[in-house]
Amino acid sequence: MSDLFGLSPKIAEILRRDAFTFEELLNVDEVVSDTRNRNEELVNFLSKKPQVEKLITYLVSPASKEASEQVRVRYPVLCCEILGSEIDEIDNTIFQCPEFLDKLYGFFNSEELDPFHATIVCRVLGTYLITRPKETMSYVKSRKGFLKTFLKHLGNPSVSDFLIKMINTESQPGGEGTINWLVSEGLIPQIIDQFSSKNPSETHEHACQAVLDIISTISHESLLLKQIESEEMITKLLEYTLSGQGQHSALLHGTHVVIGLMNKLIDSEEEDENFELDPDNPPLFIRILLKYLPRYKQILYNPPSTRSLALPSGVTITTFGFHRLKVLELFLTLLSLGFNTVFKELLSLDIFQISLDLFFDYQWNNYLHRIVENMYLCVLKHDRWGAEVIKKTNLIKQICKADLKCKDITAKGNARLSYMGHLGNMALALKAAAKINVEIKQALENEPLWKEYNDTSLANKEFLLENPLGRVSPDNLNVLDPFAARQTDEDDDNEDMELDLDDDIDMESESDADDYDIDQAEVLLSKQEIELL
Repeated sequence: MSDLFGLSPKIAEILRRDAFTFEELLNVDEVVSDTRNRNEELVNFLSKKPQVEKLITYLVSPASKEASEQVRVRYPVLCCEILGSEIDEIDNTIFQCPEFLDKLYGFFNSEELDPFHATIVCRVLGTYLITRPKETMSYVKSRKGFLKTFLKHLGNPSVSDFLIKMINTESQPGGEGTINWLVSEGLIPQIIDQFSSKNPSETHEHACQAVLDIISTISHESLLLKQIESEEMITKLLEYTLSGQGQHSALLHGTHVVIGLMNKLIDSEEEDENFELDPDNPPLFIRILLKYLPRYKQILYNPPSTRSLALPSGVTITTFGFHRLKVLELFLTLLSLGFNTVFKELLSLDIFQISLDLFFDYQWNNYLHRIVENMYLCVLKHDRWGAEVIKKTNLIKQICKADLKCKDITAKGNARLSYMGHLGNMALALKAAAKINVEIKQALENEPLWKEYNDTSLANKEFLLENPLGRVSPDNLNVLDPFAARQTDEDDDNEDMELDLDDDIDMESESDADDYDIDQAEVLLSKQEIELL
């Protein structure tokens, strides 16, 4: 090998001694840079077995709490940097000695991983997946029971990241066959089984994130995705999700996985011009999901997460519950796929009427309002769906009556009902749909209250949309698109409380659900209303 740069004086002086310790080298700040500069004298020393043994030992073995910070932190970090420097001589020593690989991967045999050491171990092993995929995967495949042991630590972010890197090895020269091996070893069944009610909520959360990471990484043609969407796996996941046992965290996280699978369909259709969803032929996992919708419907009636909160005023209110929100998000995502059988099933289950009733019952819950609004906007975009839903839910009359109620409330000096902006967006969608659907047009004309609402409240909303005060031009925002579900000036009091479903990645844990409930109580106080949630 070529010596690109000279050794630093301190390291040169140490290496030329008759006797010195490995730690003396680690105490020199330039040891990592000199290694990466491929100094021949230093690399020859570090690639010897005794030194590699020490590098790996510091990497995988947490020191005692009584040890100095150098031993606990500095030395392990430096060893990580050296081992991850892609120095062939050092890497050759490791891959030619199975005992070194055994020691590295044996780190995962612990019942509980040290977070700090897990980070640096996974960093080094991740580097090997990139630089030596064939040798690395050959060893991993030969290690009996490795995957089962490894998956016990999915809660550690570094472990999850390493799993994704392993999956991505499939696309690298030398990494071919990795996906087949993961399928044969039962990666997906082992993760799905972690949704069992026997496991704590943290396990459900980690399993959920692992599946979502896998889904986002692989293509729609991947064998792993086909396994996740298989009848066996979807059925097992939904049974765990809707078991009604334990802390109900499986309901929250299992449903989020199902939503993730549906979003994968949407993304695949956008990214692959050869992939197209057939409105009359949903995929197998969607057809299986439809069989479970009656059980999801019951959650809207009997939510597991509803609880009482005492307000400072002395009044106790009942929260809507984050689990019901997740179920409604499931229905919304299902609708957005555009499958006719899905719409018919939701219509027969009265999901649209139930959601609209909840919309009005929880009059300050803008998270709920946003989801229900988008459900109706989604329906009204489909020529064949809109008229049926309007007829079954009497939507037009309900919008008009809510407007009259709001006018009466504000006339008495009380706060405007929080959901009125959402109803306005739905009304705009109705007007747009009426231009292309005769049945909807007739329904608007036949509703006695519509003309007054259209000429007053809705006209005012349209004026504000067309004449924004201190805002970007609507030409740039496309705010006149009734299906954009945007808020206007009159809805400023709602915006801070809205839920962005497309970016909803933070509110998945049990603590987030608690925060949501408390948040809703604060909304009530800010609106000075106490009758509703």
